[in-house]
Amino acid sequence: MKKQYFCKICNKEITVYSKSGLCKSHSTTESNKIKIHKKNCNCCPCKSKRGETKGINNPNYKNGKSLIKRYCKNKDCNKIISRGSKSGYCKSCEAKERLKDPKNHPNYKDGRSLEKYYCIDCNTEINYQSALYGKGRCKSCHLKYTQKAPENNPFYGKIHSKETKKKMSLSKIGKNNPMFGKYGKLNHNFGKQVSLETRLHWSKIRKGQNCGNRNFNWKGGITPLAKIIRDSDKYKIWVNQTFKRDNYTCQNCNKISNGDIEVHHNKPFKLIFNEFLNTYSQFSPMEDKETLVRLTENYEPFWDINNGITLCKKCHSLEMSETWRKIKNGYKII
Repeated sequence: MKKQYFCKICNKEITVYSKSGLCKSHSTTESNKIKIHKKNCNCCPCKSKRGETKGINNPNYKNGKSLIKRYCKNKDCNKIISRGSKSGYCKSCEAKERLKDPKNHPNYKDGRSLEKYYCIDCNTEINYQSALYGKGRCKSCHLKYTQKAPENNPFYGKIHSKETKKKMSLSKIGKNNPMFGKYGKLNHNFGKQVSLETRLHWSKIRKGQNCGNRNFNWKGGITPLAKIIRDSDKYKIWVNQTFKRDNYTCQNCNKISNGDIEVHHNKPFKLIFNEFLNTYSQFSPMEDKETLVRLTENYEPFWDINNGITLCKKCHSLEMSETWRKIKNGYKII
């Protein structure tokens, strides 16, 4: 059932809902009464609508400062300016005057921001804020200074509260984020390429930061020694050298690499690993894992390029099965 609306005065049924709650005839009469009231009423809001309380007629009138027109000091300009301008110039003339002499700026103190300041360590030019209010170092020197001794960091030993963390996260969400909606060509890094020198510099700085005890997923050194050797940088270099030597092609079926080539050990990795443990039998692979990892770097059989061949995945699986079949039958691989 639809709701029924009735006029407040005559109780007639209204077909369309109205905010006033009146029918058409009564709403027109009420609007006419309001218009007549505004013309003849002497209350303050009605007078202000008619414009009778401006200037001297306003009860809050003091000395008429806001009514006086002010003009720019520059005679060639003579633009009307706001009463709140300290310098007495318009915006364009004020900018020109600042360029002539910075002392004309209303917030000028002693010219500390105009002087040049240099880093304590490397003598590179820095901001006046970091020189006067900071440690007097550039960003790179400050990072080195804090990394040597973390106590030098001003935030050392302090922790952000949950409230501040929420505020920090909310300040960078959605449109507040400076990179919001900046995709493709709008991004300031679009089309730029990082040089090799900077990439190597970043890798040197980050090397070892997320390894061992420092890693969040550290579980007391569970990873086996063989996996550490295979995941090492030297092993990756050995793999790339074999790929380059064989021109990234399978040596059995001459298939060009499509991301499906692997390095096959002529002498299996497991045998080399067992020989390595026998030579250094005084060390245990669980307790003395770090020392064994260091010794693997100088153990030549791991890094012999002649021991590796590039094969595709299918040929590699067939070759592996053949080599282990030969070993089980008593065939010795040197």
